[in-house]
Amino acid sequence: MDVATTAAQLSQAQALQTSQQLALAAVKDAAAQQQAVVQLVTGNVQSAPPPGVGTVIDVTA
Repeated sequence: MDVATTAAQLSQAQALQTSQQLALAAVKDAAAQQQAVVQLVTGNVQSAPPPGVGTVIDVTA
């Protein structure tokens, strides 16, 4: 195995590692967003006032 082949394989491995790290970060971000939505929804359900009382919550923002 020559130096060029070794360098190319190392570069490819580093690129793959970077890609995996980015994918992991994306998964963690998605999980955090999902958890935030769950907390928002369950919080709103648990603390909902009786019908006709309170304010409208805009969840489109």
